[in-house]
Amino acid sequence: MNRAFVIAINAVSGGGKTSLAKLLHESLPGSALFCFDEFEYEHLHSRFRDVIDLSIWVETPLDIAMARRILRDFLSPDSSVTDLRKELAEDLMHYVAKARQLYMDDRHRNSCDLVLDGAKPLDYLRDRILEAIPK
Repeated sequence: MNRAFVIAINAVSGGGKTSLAKLLHESLPGSALFCFDEFEYEHLHSRFRDVIDLSIWVETPLDIAMARRILRDFLSPDSSVTDLRKELAEDLMHYVAKARQLYMDDRHRNSCDLVLDGAKPLDYLRDRILEAIPK
């Protein structure tokens, strides 16, 4: 039995990992999709280094990633405006104080096999990944 070809996609929060993974999954019949957004990628990558065949970094400009996060996380019709404002303020303060510097760390990017421009359309990114998969 042949081992599955494993692709790992990494990016900053709001970088497009999940959307790209879902589109790629739809384009690869018989594929399986596992999302590990809750895990620290560096730990995950080192833990599964021997089974990852293609490691991808989606280089998404931080302003685009932040806009996506706000659209995704803070436009819930189920929350009050006051709650959303408080959550958004806390998230932005955390970003400025800690997360931004972590996002600028090149260790993840430099360890990947393929670096993609996260400002490009998802179809374009998917096509670059499909081209990188050995036939």
